[in-house]
Amino acid sequence: MRHRSPGPLVRLVAIAGVLASGAGCRPSEPSVPVVGAGTEGEAVYRAVCQTCHGVGGQGVARAFPPLGGSAWATGDEGRMARIVLHGMTGEIVRGGVTYDGMMPAQDVLSDEKIAAVLTFVRANFGNAAPAVTPATVAAVRAAEAARRGAWTAAQLETATGTTTAR
Repeated sequence: MRHRSPGPLVRLVAIAGVLASGAGCRPSEPSVPVVGAGTEGEAVYRAVCQTCHGVGGQGVARAFPPLGGSAWATGDEGRMARIVLHGMTGEIVRGGVTYDGMMPAQDVLSDEKIAAVLTFVRANFGNAAPAVTPATVAAVRAAEAARRGAWTAAQLETATGTTTAR
């Protein structure tokens, strides 16, 4: 039997519940300069990503990896677009630490919003990588249109021809 992912409304309700709970937020964190402050990318990050990946992109211990200093965040744009579009599950090791949280698919976001948030992440939290275009996200969305379910690290390696930096 094939697993069907929940519909967009179910995902939005779940995301809203997590955001409303404030889980994972660390309001006492020091303020850091933000590249692209006030942009659509920052707004999407604050609304959708910050709860799990942190105000400063530091992640949550053993659950959600940091985005700051991440070779995945600054590397293959297609890999990051795949993760945002379909989610990610299973263990991932970063800096010798194993993370095992579940990232839900964010495919309800437009190509423009996904490109904006990826660009924001790639320019902040100690990262310095080129912008992601909506055309790149659209190409990944089209190429992976038949995909159902979240990616694992091993599947992403196969799909993108990259290896996971441990």
